[in-house]
Amino acid sequence: MSLVLALDAGTQSSRAIAMDPQGTEVAMGQVSHAPLTVAPDGAVTQSPQDVWEALERSIIQCVEALGDRSMEIEALALTTQRYTMIPCADDGTPLMDAIHWLDRRRGEVSDSWLLRMIGTVPKLRTIFATSRGRVLRTVAPDVYAQTRRFLPLSAWLTLQLTGSVADTPGSFPGMWPMDGKTGTWREGPGMFDLLCMPKPWLPDLVPAGGVLGTLSHDVAGRVGLDAGLPLVAVGGDKQAEILGSGGVVTDPGVGAISLGTAASVTTLVPSFSQDFSARIYTTAAAQPDAWCLEYMLNRGMWMITWLQREVHRGEAIAQLEAEAQAVPLGAEGLTVIPRWGAPVASPHERGAMLGFSDHHGTGHMYRAVMEGVCMDLRRGLGLLEARAKRRLDDLRVGGGGARSDWVVQMLASVLGRPLRRGRTQELSALGAAVNAAVHAGWYHDHAAAAAAMTGGGVIIEPQAEDAAAYRTLYREQFLPRLGAMGHLHRS
Repeated sequence: MSLVLALDAGTQSSRAIAMDPQGTEVAMGQVSHAPLTVAPDGAVTQSPQDVWEALERSIIQCVEALGDRSMEIEALALTTQRYTMIPCADDGTPLMDAIHWLDRRRGEVSDSWLLRMIGTVPKLRTIFATSRGRVLRTVAPDVYAQTRRFLPLSAWLTLQLTGSVADTPGSFPGMWPMDGKTGTWREGPGMFDLLCMPKPWLPDLVPAGGVLGTLSHDVAGRVGLDAGLPLVAVGGDKQAEILGSGGVVTDPGVGAISLGTAASVTTLVPSFSQDFSARIYTTAAAQPDAWCLEYMLNRGMWMITWLQREVHRGEAIAQLEAEAQAVPLGAEGLTVIPRWGAPVASPHERGAMLGFSDHHGTGHMYRAVMEGVCMDLRRGLGLLEARAKRRLDDLRVGGGGARSDWVVQMLASVLGRPLRRGRTQELSALGAAVNAAVHAGWYHDHAAAAAAMTGGGVIIEPQAEDAAAYRTLYREQFLPRLGAMGHLHRS
């Protein structure tokens, strides 16, 4: 029987998962990354070398677990966290740690008369100020002057695996000097100059499903695989997740909800459509000739990690969840606005815990955080459906948070909709495997591959009484408090 190897480099760990034609996990390796470096000025950085070493060790673990079956691997596919950028020398050597996607620093925009003019619109000023090129030039001008390659983590890892500097359009959410319709870099210097990213710094672009390169002899010898195996283009982890949930562009009723470090709601459309309000992102999908519409909550299950680390001082998640389950729905008036990371569309917003009373404890805080994340995803689902001009009746959930029955049940009740939780929560890896399977010729297209590899799982229905209560809380408590907090910080 044949196998493909899905590589998934996330924020907290890297994974290598061997999968068969039914999408079954045959073997897995996983290695955690070192903690991110976080500074008071909003800087968040990550060692690219640490991520590469973790990914390489995860491949070795997986290959060792496969034993003789490692010879059955026909293709590799890579998906990663997005918007984590690495300034490099001409040969790809990092000049500093990666500017992480969680980084909140902004670059100077006063050098351009055009940006000074459009910068009077706060949203546009934020979009250009958060360009990673402008951030790098502002916070590390010496490094900027030495930079000859500015690569997303996906392209840099492709370079380590294959020796090729290539990526796919789905690895580039947000503002880039890219033609969104064609998935190619723009002609002329205009947008490259505005974003402070010279074209020669950026990787070659390969369509989703294409080949980024082949596994080098050096890496193959270290990890125990055959040299020359193709590395198939996928795109970012969110694009991979909707494909891994079984969502394809020919099935317009499907929406994928990710309960990952960042939480999101996505759906697919057959043509490019940009939301200039920046509330919904449009990015190339992992499936060719398709685009993802995406609502992003920058701090999703990260909120739980933060709460555990900063408030509960390392108390076990299982214990915290048990305490939260003992708290009544609505956390007895405590509301969390999960804006620890403001969205691009509303850069003035900030996070808050509102409604404290003397009887509130750690269980209330945990429950309020989780309810806040779910409420925000409900809002995002509404925005996404309005943008897509259709109702998403087939919602699928995955990501680390979806391992909790309690969390998924709460989300179903908050949304008032049934959710399908698949056989695995490794949806981004499964989406990568689908792309590799199509390239290997197991299936004639992505729809057939997704149907064969992503089926199964369980349906979680909303609990009627809870759903009714959450409708009231959403309308009368969450939305008014979200709006009030936005007005409070708008100035």
